Amino acid sequence: MQNVYDTLAERGFLKQCSHPEELRELLGREKVTFYIGFDPTADSLHIGHYVALMTMAHMQRAGHRPIVLLGGGTAMIGDPSGKSDMRRMMTNEEIDHNASCFQKQMARLIDFSEGKAIVANNANWLRSLNYLSFMRDIGVHFSVNRMLTFECYKQRMERGLTFFELGYMLMQSYDFLVLNREYGCILQMGGDDQWSNMLGGVDLIRRKEQKPAYCLTTSLLTTSEGKKMGKTEKGALWLDKEKCSPYDFYQYWRNVDDADVEKCLSLLTFLPMEEIRAMCAQGGAALNQAKVTLAYTLTAQVHGAEEADKAKQAAEALFGGGGDLSHMPTLALSQQQIDETGLRVTDLLVLGNLCKSKSDARRMIESGAVFAGDEKVTDVYAVLAEDKLAEGIVLKKGKKALSGSARAKGMTGYRTLAAKGEAELVIQRSRFIGRAFPVESEAAALAILADIRKAHWDASHNCFAYRIGPDGGCARYSDDGEPGGTAGLPMMEVLKSRGLTDLLVVVTRYFGGILLGAGGLVRAYSRSAAAAIQEAGEVAVLPA
Repeated sequence: MQNVYDTLAERGFLKQCSHPEELRELLGREKVTFYIGFDPTADSLHIGHYVALMTMAHMQRAGHRPIVLLGGGTAMIGDPSGKSDMRRMMTNEEIDHNASCFQKQMARLIDFSEGKAIVANNANWLRSLNYLSFMRDIGVHFSVNRMLTFECYKQRMERGLTFFELGYMLMQSYDFLVLNREYGCILQMGGDDQWSNMLGGVDLIRRKEQKPAYCLTTSLLTTSEGKKMGKTEKGALWLDKEKCSPYDFYQYWRNVDDADVEKCLSLLTFLPMEEIRAMCAQGGAALNQAKVTLAYTLTAQVHGAEEADKAKQAAEALFGGGGDLSHMPTLALSQQQIDETGLRVTDLLVLGNLCKSKSDARRMIESGAVFAGDEKVTDVYAVLAEDKLAEGIVLKKGKKALSGSARAKGMTGYRTLAAKGEAELVIQRSRFIGRAFPVESEAAALAILADIRKAHWDASHNCFAYRIGPDGGCARYSDDGEPGGTAGLPMMEVLKSRGLTDLLVVVTRYFGGILLGAGGLVRAYSRSAAAAIQEAGEVAVLPA
């Protein structure tokens, strides 16, 4: 079997290594325990994390044991590497929730069966640290003068660097020391922007334990021009399909630049290098097929073969004249949106994020790049027929040098269609949002919300109790008992407009349905409360 060090080098992963010859020999000789850290600052991993996950998967397949270190402690500080400002401070509950989301997504790539991998959370040792003991035992080994020479700190000096953030390197180094003592971990791996922090851990172990320790950094996911990949017009390319649909994910990789195809196939798939080189060397139609292979393979790795099949069929239907139209992304319009836009094509192009502004939409129409169905739109004042909304109207913006996106506000969540060359969306009318039901007391409402959070973590963010008094007053409560914020005001207004009073439990972000005792079936959808209510045609109330 090929030494995994050579495998990583051949596929373009390797950037820097503290002791390259020594580590290569070790990896070829014995099973090594290594770790990669992930700070759970969001409730989903994004494509920027995926190179690290692939590194971990290659190492595991070569017989080495990975430790996934979830940064439940370090996330409370935030790594200043590559950041121009201090991160928002997060609560313990947010961090713990995000960490649980990470682990579920990683399981598609990493084997967590007994003995194959370890999941650790540095909250277990960092949150209970005694400051004086830590500084006497660990802080004494770090030179502030040397730390300030590292790029991650130098670039922050002009704008300001807090002591809070300066401690991040000590925390990360201490993580490596704890994992070395607990699990015999001798190698830390991660993105190349972590080089300075990782050297701190290697040095700490070698000083305190008098043992070998190593670090190795891997390539960041960048284009041939050096720009970070994974950004769409809507934001990051998330691995959670509720944040970025499998179709959008597929289309992103289907439309990468020619110069980036071989690098992406090498870093993000397990396809043999001989096959990758052969596909990319020919250019032309073969390179175009390589993009299809990249998009399908990566989508299947992240979302599963079934979702990859649907995404591929939808892309073929939209841009190839064949395939399954049922998977086409849609934008569901409310009556309010129909009235406000007048179904003007320019307004709809902006509403669907196919164009950045109305002036941009007018330019696209004037250049002959916009179609409604198969008909080219030539009039910048063109209006779509409302009686065709029941069937759906396909809008297309297509021009080789342009990319567009359509934001679907259907009942299955937000989806983005981003396609270089052409982009389409289907416009339909939305009708229904979710359900609410009355409860006897505030305590009962909060107990139900707590149960939902406990059993269904993905429902917790937008499950609230609302108190609507006969005098028109409103209050909103989250499942921690604290009053909610302004996001609940649209819901309150709709509930009041229906003449509903007293205390209600409303679920506005839940994947599927759940039976809650006498309350009946609560069904809602992965939509933000404000956006959902603004577009709702009705709020159904079940009997207590």
